[in-house]
Amino acid sequence: MTKKKRITYIAGTQAEIKAYTVPNIPKHKLKCPHKGGHSTAAQKRYNDKKEKEKLVLKAENTYDAGCWLVTYTFTNEHLPRDAQSAAKNIKASARNIKKYFKNKKCECACMGAIEIGAKGGLHGHMLYPFYSQKDRDIIKKYWSYGHVDIKYVPGINNDRKCNVHGRDIKAVVLYVFKDPLIKIIGRSYKEPRQETFEITDTEFETLKKNPIESEKEMDGYRMTSSESRDFQTWWGRYQHVKIRLVKQQNDRLFADGEIYKCTGATISRELLYMVDLDQRQMWSFYLTRF
Repeated sequence: MTKKKRITYIAGTQAEIKAYTVPNIPKHKLKCPHKGGHSTAAQKRYNDKKEKEKLVLKAENTYDAGCWLVTYTFTNEHLPRDAQSAAKNIKASARNIKKYFKNKKCECACMGAIEIGAKGGLHGHMLYPFYSQKDRDIIKKYWSYGHVDIKYVPGINNDRKCNVHGRDIKAVVLYVFKDPLIKIIGRSYKEPRQETFEITDTEFETLKKNPIESEKEMDGYRMTSSESRDFQTWWGRYQHVKIRLVKQQNDRLFADGEIYKCTGATISRELLYMVDLDQRQMWSFYLTRF
């Protein structure tokens, strides 16, 4: 079974290493055998998961300075007939916001979804890039169908805001696309640079058992988290190792020059919480023994 490693460079300050197994199966056997090309339920779940992973990487790479999480709701007099009508109104608002940013010589990559709330009402979520606090007024200006709620989400290169509740780009993207009726994906996203190549079984096992070794290859980077998965599939045993690293000179986590390494352990959850007290950040991690 072939093993590969993919390195994704995110926003110039972070990198993600993913080592994974690839089945040696002929392409014609990988095609969906069902008539009409319909995917199985398991395949659909897998496709949705991979799509969300790609959206997260795009958002992290594009919204490096942060973004706005905008929730659009409708008043009784402007209730949409269906999800398509709600999407039409939100897309019209997004077009006006894009025109505003374009006149300011700024890119406006946006994404969002229409969903049904707990009480059965249609509403929408959108993500817009953060440039200044004036963005709030522009977003509100172009929504006349009800209430609009706007929250700032810090980017991976922006440590000016406190992120006490753990709301980051990844969490917000997964929240927006948790159960969408209609997805709204704009353009202008910055695709992260990726490198993919084959590795040996020994290299794979090294990354799995001692992910801190990845720092030797990624000069100037320090590991902040890692995870490992291993389970049985119909074509064999699937394994993957995912490691997140950050540039030492650009991350305040290493501002004091102290890097904590635990022999035989790996950081299993990245950034449990963070507070900002007198311009000093406090980070908390869980450590899991092998």
